[in-house]
Amino acid sequence: QITTTYNSGNHASYTNGTYLKLAGVGSDPDTFWQALQSTISEAPSPSSTQWRQVIPGVGRAMSSELGQNSSVRVNEGELVYSTKTLFTDTEHGYEGVSFDIAQADVGESGSFIVARNNEPAKAAIEKFVTEFNDAQDYIRSLTSVTNDGENVTAGKFSSNIEISRLGSQLRKVVFGDSTPHSESATTSDGSNLIINTNDGVNTELISIATTLRFDSDNTGYMVKVLNDNGSGTPAYYKYTDSGNDSTYVQGDWTKTDPSYSTFRMANIGLDFGTGSDRIQIKNSALLLQELEQNPDKVKALFTQAAATVYDSNTKTTRSYQGVSQAVDEFVSAFLSGDSNSGYKGAYNTHIESVRSQNKRIDDKIEDMERYLEQREKTLSDGFMRMEEMQSQLNTQLQTLQNSFKKS
Repeated sequence: QITTTYNSGNHASYTNGTYLKLAGVGSDPDTFWQALQSTISEAPSPSSTQWRQVIPGVGRAMSSELGQNSSVRVNEGELVYSTKTLFTDTEHGYEGVSFDIAQADVGESGSFIVARNNEPAKAAIEKFVTEFNDAQDYIRSLTSVTNDGENVTAGKFSSNIEISRLGSQLRKVVFGDSTPHSESATTSDGSNLIINTNDGVNTELISIATTLRFDSDNTGYMVKVLNDNGSGTPAYYKYTDSGNDSTYVQGDWTKTDPSYSTFRMANIGLDFGTGSDRIQIKNSALLLQELEQNPDKVKALFTQAAATVYDSNTKTTRSYQGVSQAVDEFVSAFLSGDSNSGYKGAYNTHIESVRSQNKRIDDKIEDMERYLEQREKTLSDGFMRMEEMQSQLNTQLQTLQNSFKKS
């Protein structure tokens, strides 16, 4: 209970931690306050730094008793704070890294190494290779024709041309177009540097050569300009040493065409065997190397989304997509067709053809059964008539024999 009422004449008797009741004015309720310092010179109020309002019966910690935020120092950098013991990229800025210091002592040090885990990606690629090869083996079992001496065994679909070609078509899909598409994430344009703008006298390019102190060893250095001379279109410039390295001029930079190259299956150690439609991991070390050094290109090789856009390399509008999407799209079209174009798909077409053949055979069987029924009836009727005629002949013969007098 706080029973002592505040009195402005008793400031000298109030010490740090003293609790007082401040009578309400008019209909206002009484309020309760705690002194925050030993020397009091003013009445309790929300704006006072000498008092703070309290609620009787409710515990409240002093500011000096409140715990501080967790803090760590990463790589001898500035202190990083968290309201929890867990530190994630939200606190320290390192994406994909989190650690909890709940069990750590104040001042304790810890060490860890941040490295890319390539095993999941490698396992996913190996699974793709395994399932692709399983599919090729299954296709071969359905379409192959084997000759074992006098015995010839043919697969269920050996006579179907489209299904027989499926294996080689899948191989072609995985190989992809050998001509690089300028907008594909797997394509490199050969540029060493990309800048936003360049004016008509190559001011920005001259500044680059001056800053980097280009000489004859830098001949062939290529820069891609995203907006060339205010045109809104990109352009490529190649450096050619003029012989005077202390003075860089506009003529050191000339427009050039990019030399496009594409990242393909062979770049990650995968290829097809000679005369085979099965994928082989010919260099697993190269696969791990590219996952470490070029993870974005490896990811794009398999999973980049399909797009149909203008290709600066071939000067045409054409499509590109990742290998896994291309295979999935091809197999889906093969099985189910394309509702937009009306194409039913080779598999559905073959099934419909088989069903049509079966129906024709069923119709022929029905026709044959009707013919046999009619033939049976015709022969049966003829036989009955023949029996009747023979009976009549026998009767006539008997009558004729009886008409002659026996001697």
